[in-house]
This record gives sequence, C-alpha cells and structure tokens, in this order.
Amino acid sequence: MNTLFIGRWQPLHKGHIALIGTALDKGESVVVAIRDTSRNTDNPYSVRKRKKMLRNAFGSKVKIIVVPDIKKVCIGRDVGYEVIKLPCDIEKISGTKIRKLSQTALTIWLTGLPKAGKTTLAILLKKQLKSRGLKVRVFDGDSVRKSLWGDLKFSKSDRVENMRRVVYLCETYNELNIITIVALVSPYRTARNAARTRLKNFIEVYVKCPLEICESRDKTGMYTAARSGKIRNFTGISDPYEPPGNPDVLCDTETESANECVDKIMKVLNERYSR
Repeated sequence: MNTLFIGRWQPLHKGHIALIGTALDKGESVVVAIRDTSRNTDNPYSVRKRKKMLRNAFGSKVKIIVVPDIKKVCIGRDVGYEVIKLPCDIEKISGTKIRKLSQTALTIWLTGLPKAGKTTLAILLKKQLKSRGLKVRVFDGDSVRKSLWGDLKFSKSDRVENMRRVVYLCETYNELNIITIVALVSPYRTARNAARTRLKNFIEVYVKCPLEICESRDKTGMYTAARSGKIRNFTGISDPYEPPGNPDVLCDTETESANECVDKIMKVLNERYSR
C-alpha cells in the first residue's frame, strides 16, 4: 500500500519523522510531497534543502516529489484508493504535538506474568521512541540475568536483588538522559514501589494477562516444568505475583493488540513529558 504525505516539511522535525516513520514501520510505501512554497521568513528553506533533510532522515525509504503550493485538499470518492475517514471523537495528533515529547530521564517499567507480552511491548515501544529521535535502552529480564549476573537464582531475595541491580542500571542511563525500558516479571509490589522511589521519573505498566493464556503462549515448556516441580519458585505457579494496585498504564494483552498497548503508553508519555 502506498501512503502520501503532503506538507512544507520545513524545518523537518521529530513530529514529521514520527508520522512518516509510523507508516514505514507498518511496511507501507511512502511518497512525500513537498509543497513548493515561496521563500520568506516563515518558509526559509529551498525545495532542494528540504529534499536533503528528508533524504538525511529516511534515505531511499521514501519517494520524494514536488508539487505546486497547495491551498485546499479535496477528498475523492474512494475510487482506486483508500479514503481515510476519522471518527469525530478521535484524538487528532499533529506532528507538532508529537515533537514536544522530549528526551527525559525516564524509566518505563513493564511488569507482569511470564509470557504476558512484556518483551514484545518493550521492543515496539523502543521503535516508537527511537522514531522520534529519542535515545532508548531496553533491559529485558532474561537477557540481563544471562549476560550480566548469572549468580542470581529465583528465590525471593534473589528476585529483589535482581530488581535492585536493574534499578541501578536505569539510574546510570537516566543520568545520561537516556530513556530506559524494563521488561521484568518483578512480582513483588514492595520492590516495585522501591524502584519508583529511587528512579526520578517512573512509569509502571501492568502487562495484564490471565495465567492460562500465558501458559498457552509458552513454547519453551517453562510452565509445564514448573507445574511438574522441575522449576521451583516460578511466578504464577509456585511463587506469587502481586499485581499493581494503581499502575500508570494497564495493558490487557488478552484483549488488546500490541500496537494498541503501545499507543496507550505513548499517550501517557505525551501527556506527562511533553514540552
């Protein structure tokens, strides 16, 4: 599917990049039409300069065309192309609004049962934030344990220590003004509250999913091994999970798609950290 964006594109900013990047992430072929506006104090860049800005941002991923300055856009009859009709109550987000989401010392903490969908959301969220030109680092529970500290097991004290170390990593990256995303079971409410206290800006995302659905998604056999007693202290089976009482964002991955969940998180980020 081809998607057409029409605008002045001057100067090209993070909002523009986010809007076009969203279509590219969906696998759409993008055509960017540059309005050939007259140069003045409001439009200081030549068409050639604007083309260069777009090429620097997207390379050959988009096709660029130049069109005469446009004053009106008329929507056709849906003949040979899709006419996008927005519901009257939909939130309309412009490139300028998206641009206001700033680089902030921030941690987005995704908690939930194993196989609830935390890692999937973390990866998609990272792509969304990076498409806006933001610096992001993801800490996934399994990866952190394997690559950084294999000494920790799954007793309650080791789980709490695991969280403490991840919080320290987030603090270190936040000091560099890098956004951190944590995808970690983190089953204990007290330990999550301690993380919120230590970290400057903390968004708790409860990735909610019924236990039976999580088990059905497990292709590794962890849940089966836990039920047979081969894996001890397994969250949801032989170790408790304490769901957040009042999370900043609730994502129900049984009923909501991954993209819908990421949109909910992005909405909260825009509301709290826009400038």
